[in-house]
Amino acid sequence: MLNSLIDNGNTVQLVDQVATTLAPEVQARRLELLNQSPFLSMDALFELCNQISIFGDAVVFEILMANPDVTRQPAFDDHLREMVEQSQFPEWMYEAITANADQVTYRTILNRNDAAAVSNMMQTYREVSYSQQNDSIGFDNNTHRHWLVLLQNPEADMMLAEEYLEDGDIATANTITDSIPLKYTLDEKQQTEQTDFRDWLNLKISWLKSEQSMNELSSQNLADLKKFADSHSSLAGTKAKNVINFFYDGNYRNYPEIPDEAEMRKSEPKAKVTKPITDIKNYVKVYPNPSNSYVAFEYKVPCNYAAHLEVFNTQGVNVLIEEVTGTQSLKIINASQFVDGTYYYKLICDNNIIGQGNFIIQK
Repeated sequence: MLNSLIDNGNTVQLVDQVATTLAPEVQARRLELLNQSPFLSMDALFELCNQISIFGDAVVFEILMANPDVTRQPAFDDHLREMVEQSQFPEWMYEAITANADQVTYRTILNRNDAAAVSNMMQTYREVSYSQQNDSIGFDNNTHRHWLVLLQNPEADMMLAEEYLEDGDIATANTITDSIPLKYTLDEKQQTEQTDFRDWLNLKISWLKSEQSMNELSSQNLADLKKFADSHSSLAGTKAKNVINFFYDGNYRNYPEIPDEAEMRKSEPKAKVTKPITDIKNYVKVYPNPSNSYVAFEYKVPCNYAAHLEVFNTQGVNVLIEEVTGTQSLKIINASQFVDGTYYYKLICDNNIIGQGNFIIQK
């Protein structure tokens, strides 16, 4: 389901549309991209950032803020930081987008549900595997491999590669392993797991070629295995440690350190570090401040009534009134409508001020 929602199922077309958008088409494309949020792909958002000179800061900012599931990915963060360092992307926008990256969207929930479903399927696979291994009919490798192919996730592909290697099919094992980063969008942890698994597979291939079994390794291969176990903390490293523990009386148990006896007798609880409490009644943040282009109001409306934002100059004259709703979290205003100086704002909900402060326009 999730894959069909990303870019409405056609990433190549959407990326091309973003890349070829002309200035008169920006607002129409903006609405289209917002309507597809938070299901825009990383490729589409990469292209949007690259076209910031056409779309403008405000439009790019609005769309990126609506897609936190992508902006929190390490690869996307690296891309933005590189653009900031090259003065191709405003630093204040990068900071705001980073701060917003932990927001939960419907896409986040679907991702979590998919992960839970995959976890359940993996558990079912293990149960079926155990059942078949203990079945008097015998063990069916083809059934297992069919299950693993259906799972369509990196962990299952790694298991599949190892199954083929156990049968001596090095070529298929290598093909499956090398295709993992091409088939899936891996986060930083998954990339590490895949790289380490590649090394683990290479280690097992070397044993196979030298006609050595896992429980009868030469002294050199055992030394290589211990070196691998010591230098890898991933799942592949755990597998190496388990081999050493099981076959070679290793000591990779990860027991916790026992505290000093005097320390154990202490009854005083250790001080807890807590997050400092700021003004919890202020439901609005403003950035950048000072500003020379756009001012972004990030807010949360805690009541069920219509709310509005008011802006005043130093003479107390109301220069802006904007209605906001609880379904929004960001309001962007064009700073060009204000003269340089200090301005004061209030966020009002049900006749109560729920946020206030000031900002400076400095062009």
